[in-house]
Amino acid sequence: QAKNMLEVAGLGIEKLIYEEDIATNYVLAEIVEGKEMSKESKVEIEMGSGVVLKVGVEPDRNTTIVPKAIGQSLQTAKSRLWEQGLNIGKVNFDEGVNLLNQKDARVYRQSLNHNATTTLGASVDLWLTLDEEVVNKSSKASDKAAHELEEQRLEAEAAKRDSIEQAEAIQRNEVQEALEVSKKAAQKAAQSVT
Repeated sequence: QAKNMLEVAGLGIEKLIYEEDIATNYVLAEIVEGKEMSKESKVEIEMGSGVVLKVGVEPDRNTTIVPKAIGQSLQTAKSRLWEQGLNIGKVNFDEGVNLLNQKDARVYRQSLNHNATTTLGASVDLWLTLDEEVVNKSSKASDKAAHELEEQRLEAEAAKRDSIEQAEAIQRNEVQEALEVSKKAAQKAAQSVT
């Protein structure tokens, strides 16, 4: 929501900083030109400027899945990355990309693979080109790698589920064995009393 409000105001996110807090994904502070803003703050900044957002996150909920930026314009790629709680790292333009045609350039490489798991606030470097063939080729390779990452994640989740189920089964068996032992001990004690 904060990202959308900033975009409506003609601003962007300079950086997302995550701090431990029970209010996960809640904006704890907004910082402009090194100064923390309050409701009373009145600041004039240039359109397109960035705001640093301090965002709360629970320690055990501090990961995200990297979205696909390949094939997107710089602005769309930034928006997708911010929506997933990631920062924009270094932006690299191929030869021939200039201020006049920059809006036509598309991302053909990103430093963190799409569909990879990473920590909130991680930076993703982007490379842009005007060459559609390069973008299409990179997009296909990225989709293939993302599919492999998804399969690995599903396998890891299944293995974790299986190990939890095995641990629960072992625990049930141990409890049953302990009950049998105590039952036999109680029967022996009852027989020795009579």
